[in-house]
Amino acid sequence: WNRRRYRRREGYMVELGRARALFFSAEPSTSVVGATADLLLECDEAQDVGSDKWHKDFGPMAASTNATTVLWGTAWTADTLLATTARHLEGLAARDGIRRVFKYDADVVARRLPAYGNYVKVQVSRLGRNHPLIKTQYYLEEIDAQGGLFDRLRQALMRGSHPRQTEPTPGARYALLIDVAGEDEEAGDALERMMLANPRRDATALTVVEVEVRPGALPVYRTVDRKLWLGVKHTALHGQVVALVRHWRALWLVVDATGVGAGLASFLTKALGETVMPVVFSAKLKSDLGWGFVGIVETGRYQDYADDQERETRQFWYEVAACQYKVRPGPGKLLKWGVWETPAYDGLVARGHDDLLVSASLTAILDGLEWTTTGESALIQRRDALEEIDRGAW
Repeated sequence: WNRRRYRRREGYMVELGRARALFFSAEPSTSVVGATADLLLECDEAQDVGSDKWHKDFGPMAASTNATTVLWGTAWTADTLLATTARHLEGLAARDGIRRVFKYDADVVARRLPAYGNYVKVQVSRLGRNHPLIKTQYYLEEIDAQGGLFDRLRQALMRGSHPRQTEPTPGARYALLIDVAGEDEEAGDALERMMLANPRRDATALTVVEVEVRPGALPVYRTVDRKLWLGVKHTALHGQVVALVRHWRALWLVVDATGVGAGLASFLTKALGETVMPVVFSAKLKSDLGWGFVGIVETGRYQDYADDQERETRQFWYEVAACQYKVRPGPGKLLKWGVWETPAYDGLVARGHDDLLVSASLTAILDGLEWTTTGESALIQRRDALEEIDRGAW
């Protein structure tokens, strides 16, 4: 009915007759001071808008007219603009009985839109009901802005009963996951030298996972072995990794190609071809790995070998228990995670390091592949897993 009657102006206004809507960005660096809200002031995705930005630049827009203000969004952490506003309004409702907060979670919406309900079921089966993104986006449950990433429940989900092994099982499918560190002129026992030679020195960590693919189910990743190297020359490391890939008949080698790892990843690609999947770390990729790995854990699809009391095993479980997280504000849902303790060595574990945990989290890269089954054998259709991660397709 309004075809050819409305018009756009200056890139952020839409006009129809005497009515006008203005659209502004709430990015921290934008300048939006001076506009006035006549009838309505709305904020979409309010959980991603900074409280200071809103109250300084946008709130005053409704002052001269006392315009109605509406915030839309989904739950996130308790300190967001949306969450703090909702608590304030619920406090007012407790005093005067006027409802100002309206919440409709996935179950409510599904009763009206069955297709949406089916979609949510798929996401829950993929990430787990307690995954932070499921809790917040679909069930409107707030999460803590920071804390321990792997609580006791998640640790219990990660513990398997299968033994550690050094030989491949006939017919099984394996992938190797490597987090690369720097090199020194001399090498030694990784956990001892990690603190004696340089307390802050990271180690190159390798995780061997067996990938089980069953018809109609998501892959299960069972860690069967792991290794640590500290200060090993990358030329020597290259030969050892190539030998391990061939020993395990690995279908994939996911390798950290960031910084010093770029050269090693390049040489491994020349030796092993398309088996190698280089990964260049960034804040976003590290965040995506964290979210993806938590989803694998929450659905019981990561299982570590039974505790054998070996040093690498103790180191891994220390890193799991010590791993902290912080959700960064803003629309990116960036997750900062890792072991942030001061480096120290107590004779059992190297504190302040998370190399083995980061290596294990690279299973999230494998989860970006299309795993299909035919009968009792499994076929893997390769696609650019990193591209899938960039699109958030976990």
